[in-house]
Amino acid sequence: IALTGYGATAFTTVGATTDGTAPSSCGTGGQIGNDIWFTYTACVSGSHTVDTCAGGNYDSTLVLYTGACGALTQAGCNDDATGCGAGSLSSRIIWTATAGTQYRIRLGGYQGATGSGTLTLSGPVCTPPGPDNDNCAAATVISGYGSTAFTNVGATTDGPAEALCNAFGSNQVGADVWYRWTGCASGTITISVCDASYDTRLAVYGGNCPASGGVILVCNDDACGTNGLRSQVTFAAVASTTYLIRIGGFNSATGSGTLAISGPACPPPGPANDNCANREGVGQGNTVFSTIGATTDGPAHAGCLGFGDSQVANDIWYNHPSQCPGSIRIALCDANYDTKLAAYLGSGCTDYEARLMACNDDACGGSGLASAVRIQSRIGENYTIRIGGFGGATGSGNMTIVYCPADFDGSGSVDVPDIFAFLSAWFAQDIRADLDGAPGVGVPDIFAFLSLWFAGAGACG
Repeated sequence: IALTGYGATAFTTVGATTDGTAPSSCGTGGQIGNDIWFTYTACVSGSHTVDTCAGGNYDSTLVLYTGACGALTQAGCNDDATGCGAGSLSSRIIWTATAGTQYRIRLGGYQGATGSGTLTLSGPVCTPPGPDNDNCAAATVISGYGSTAFTNVGATTDGPAEALCNAFGSNQVGADVWYRWTGCASGTITISVCDASYDTRLAVYGGNCPASGGVILVCNDDACGTNGLRSQVTFAAVASTTYLIRIGGFNSATGSGTLAISGPACPPPGPANDNCANREGVGQGNTVFSTIGATTDGPAHAGCLGFGDSQVANDIWYNHPSQCPGSIRIALCDANYDTKLAAYLGSGCTDYEARLMACNDDACGGSGLASAVRIQSRIGENYTIRIGGFGGATGSGNMTIVYCPADFDGSGSVDVPDIFAFLSAWFAQDIRADLDGAPGVGVPDIFAFLSLWFAGAGACG
C-alpha cells in the first residue's frame, strides 16, 4: 500500500503470510513472520520516522528497504523500541531520507506474532511541488497578447547565468519558469511582469532552450513595479517565430504575478479552408466566401496569366462532387475585389498542373475584374475549386455553381456541336451521357438530352 504523506495508517497482519527474507541486525534472531508491506516516496530530504508505537496490540517488527522487490537493500530494522508502546514491544525506525527516493516498509511480527495497530510516518515539512513549467523543456505554450498568471514558487533554476542579465554582481535568473510564445505579427514586442510580488528577472530567447543552442535576445532585472524591482523587456519579433520567455528572480527570489505581452495588431485569422488539405465541400447554387486573411497554398500556372501575374494569390479551396453531366459554370461575378479562379479535375492536393482544367483572371462583374470558368462535367466526379486574387488582392463575394447539361461540349452555348459531343459520349458508354437518372447509358438518355437541347437548357452564360 502506498503511503502518500505523513500521518497514521491503521493496519492488521492477521491472516498475512511471510513474504520477505530474514533481516539482519534486528535483534529478532532470525525471520520475522506474517508481514505486510507499504511504500513511501520521500517528498523532502531529512530525518524521517516510522513506528507502530500507537495502539499496537502485539510484538511487531519493522524493516526498511530501498530498491525493487526481488532486489531489496536493507536500510533499517527494529524489533523493540525503547519507550515505544506497552512493554516496548512496538517498533520504530528513524532514518535520513532522500527526496524522490522510494522506500519499502515491511511490518511483521516477532516469531510470527500477528495483530493490529497503527503505523505512523513523520518527517520534515514537504516543500510544495514546483510549477509544471519549471524546466525549459516543459515550457507552457501561450499565444497572442494579454496577461497570463504565473508563479515561480518551488521552481528550480534550469537555465544558465547570462551576461545580459548582470546587475549588482549577479547574472543568474534564479528559480526560473518558462513560456513558449509565437508572434503573430512582426514588430516591437513588450513583455513585462510589473505587478509581480517579488524582485523579478526576465529574459527572452530565440527558438530553442539554452541547452539546445537557444540564443538570449534580451534580459532585464529592474524596470518597473514596486520600488522599480520588477522586470520588462522589448525586442523586435518576427511573425510566426517562436520565442522562449524565462521568468525568475534576483538571488532566486520567488513569488507570483502576471506575464503581460503586447505588440502590433495581429492580422485576422485565415479562413478555415485556407489550405487545400482543408478544402470545404460545396454544392450547386450560391456559396458566400471570403479570402481575407488567407495565405497562398497553390502554385502559379501559365494558364492563369493576367497582366504578367500567373499566381492565384491568397487562395481558398473547395471540393465539388458533380451531380450532372454536360458542363459546369463557376462564377465569382459579384466579388468586391480583383479575383482569380482555377478548377482542377478530381480531388487532392497534388499534380496541380496536370489536373488544371480552367483558370481565369477577368471575366465578369461590374469592373470586369471578377472571374468565371466553365468545365466539362461527369456525374460522380470531384472537382477542386481554388479562389484567389490578382496581385495578392483579397475580399469576399458569392461563388455560383450552375449546371449546364445541354451545353455538352462546354462551349458556353447550346448548339449543334453539343449533339455530336453527346452522341460521341453515348456510343462510348461514357457515364456523362447518362441523363435520365436511370442506371446505365441507354436510348432513354438520347431523348432526355434532346429534350434539354431543344429547351436550350444549359445556356447559362
